[in-house]
Amino acid sequence: MFQSILYKSLQLSVAGFLLSPSLMAQTAPASAPAAAPAAAPAAAPASGFPFDPQILMLVAIAAVFYFLLIRPQSQKAKRHRQMLKTIKRGDRVLTAGGIIGTVAKVIDDAEISITIAKDVDITVARATISDILPEAKAKTVTKAELNKEAKDSATTEKPSMMAKIFGSRPKNSKK
Repeated sequence: MFQSILYKSLQLSVAGFLLSPSLMAQTAPASAPAAAPAAAPAAAPASGFPFDPQILMLVAIAAVFYFLLIRPQSQKAKRHRQMLKTIKRGDRVLTAGGIIGTVAKVIDDAEISITIAKDVDITVARATISDILPEAKAKTVTKAELNKEAKDSATTEKPSMMAKIFGSRPKNSKK
């Protein structure tokens, strides 16, 4: 008997922390003395907001996540899918593995044959193409320009790393 009363009082004290006063009055045992009438539930403070400010804050955070993270990522994925659809023979492409080559043949919607060197073709999945590179413009260099650059580099003596750090000493001085 004493243990059951002690157990009920422990339940009520825990319920007092977890439940509102009106619910605690409803869960009180019948043998307990009648408690004072339950206070009316407290009215929500009038703040002028039609919604709870915490809910508004959660909605604001969700909007920030959408506009800063989700939307830009989906737009980037859409541009990438569009770029993959426009790949044609002769395009210079960059694969996800860092291989640069020229599209030799579009096999089907999933595979592309790429020439990476003379007589070296590889077949890659279309999804591994990360970018279409612009056409490289080769700079034509004449033999006179090459000879001039070679002469300039041969006559110009570059200081060594030690000379840069400690300063250069005269050629004819010996230690």
